[in-house]
Amino acid sequence: MIGTLEDLKDIVAEYCANYRHPDLEDFTLGPLYDLFPGQAGGMLHAELKWNETWPSNGQAGVYAFLDGAGALVYIGKSSMKSSVSARLNAYASYGPDKSCKLKHDGWIDQPRYEFIIGVPRTTSFEAAALEEFLIREIPTSDNVNGV
Repeated sequence: MIGTLEDLKDIVAEYCANYRHPDLEDFTLGPLYDLFPGQAGGMLHAELKWNETWPSNGQAGVYAFLDGAGALVYIGKSSMKSSVSARLNAYASYGPDKSCKLKHDGWIDQPRYEFIIGVPRTTSFEAAALEEFLIREIPTSDNVNGV
């Protein structure tokens, strides 16, 4: 069964409780971002929408794409030399009417929302470990094991 946003938040909390030192600066969660706010059918309420600034702009982190029903589509990361905003800009750009246009059309399930877990600048290396943990623990439609 494909994971949800609540599953993602729960697994991040589990990761923090079991694998992070309590003295480290906390991760920043969200808020939910709607890539296609003008489209009908979105089941989740997003606090931000296209083309507002990406959450955790300029820092490393893990991002998740969700479909219109709230199922996790894909989990990815940015770290060290690339920020979350740079990674997300590799997926989305402006369409002719300034709406969101996804650059990748090979999705099994079309993304509607994105959610970011921002990693503190002092521990940007954690993004890779968190991404691996989340992919291992949460089924998505578009992540491929080992790729």
